[in-house]
Amino acid sequence: MDHNFDFLCLSETWQPPNDFIPLNNSTPPGFIYSCRLRDSGRGGGLAMLYREKWKVLPVSTPAYHTFESITSQLSGPTPTIVATVYRPPKPNKEFLNDFVQFLTHLSTLSPNILLLGDFNIHMDNTSNALTRNFTSCIDSFGLHQLINFPTHLKGHTLDLICCSGLSPVDCKAISLPFSDHMLVSFNANLALSKINLPRTISFRNIKDINLDILSSGISSFPNADSFSTPDELVLHYNNSLHNLLDYLAPLKTRSVTFTRSSPWFTPALRQLKSKGHQLERLYNKTGLTVHKEIYHNHIPPKRTASHRLNPPITLV
Repeated sequence: MDHNFDFLCLSETWQPPNDFIPLNNSTPPGFIYSCRLRDSGRGGGLAMLYREKWKVLPVSTPAYHTFESITSQLSGPTPTIVATVYRPPKPNKEFLNDFVQFLTHLSTLSPNILLLGDFNIHMDNTSNALTRNFTSCIDSFGLHQLINFPTHLKGHTLDLICCSGLSPVDCKAISLPFSDHMLVSFNANLALSKINLPRTISFRNIKDINLDILSSGISSFPNADSFSTPDELVLHYNNSLHNLLDYLAPLKTRSVTFTRSSPWFTPALRQLKSKGHQLERLYNKTGLTVHKEIYHNHIPPKRTASHRLNPPITLV
């Protein structure tokens, strides 16, 4: 929340089976998460927290014994595949073979791939055979590894960001007080699909109020104390009106979803539209030529269909 992240990918969550309390407590309001537990033993575990307004779909990938992964698809004009990986530090000669199969599967899903996580490979040691082979592997799939600074307290580069079809910027590592690994962050411009979240609105059926009952209710207001101050009298009158309104037109709530966003509809345009309705009602009521002219002067000239402008909306 301090860094205003949209997505946070976690490795080594150490989440026990059927225990979601720590992740639930760690998820801020307005965020949801997906997670994957280690199949056996303790430790490991992966999760991704993200703002609930983004459309994120789970992606099924084969399971491998040499590393853990969780993969999601960020929906948009060109879907973006986000794969978080944790590779245990213990050497395993089958890792690269498994990883090649994993990358082969990801490359069939979308040209836009974000591959990140804790690989426990010393990328700062170019003489290491695993480092060279891993670099050659990701290069063969057109992935670019962006991290060239230490991500571990001992000065090694273990946490990586590999991507294709994207150009992340502002990559940096931030020390954390509770981990020997640093928080690796970056920015990326993505065209994403946004979920229209339901909103709760409140309203009253004012038009259904019976005017005779309203008039009778106002006439039967309880008398105020004759020694009341002006402020107390105003408060008494307002409370009586409020109670009568709650009785005749109780406040109702409804959950609604707006299927079309209109960010161009500014408060100033809303005020102009409201003023137009007022002038229209005045002209319809009086029929006077002067009111007709005022109303017509307020309405902008109509555009033909070929001249209408629909502002493009890009979600980044």
